[in-house]
Amino acid sequence: FEDMVVRHSSDRRSASRGGQIGTFALTDVTPEVAEALEGIEPGGITAVVPAPDGYHIFRLIARYEEGKPTIEEAEAEIRQAAAQQKQQQVYEKYVAKLKNEIFVDIRL
Repeated sequence: FEDMVVRHSSDRRSASRGGQIGTFALTDVTPEVAEALEGIEPGGITAVVPAPDGYHIFRLIARYEEGKPTIEEAEAEIRQAAAQQKQQQVYEKYVAKLKNEIFVDIRL
């Protein structure tokens, strides 16, 4: 499948990734694409699907339950949470350092 995509796809962006276009909900695609994908099992390939911009053939890699993140989404969320936690630690350390170095005397 990947070889065919690289050789024949007019979509150079997905062709460079072996045809992978990522994860999406069936509600995010045209009814024709959703119908074609509903009828196949993971690993299966759809029939030719007509679209306004040409014709498409899809290979279904996997199905995910709605609401459950994919591995990629979970990894991105974990990385973001870890980065935020590290940023918070650096900020708190910096504020503590400033409190030790700076003396402010307020008199009324």
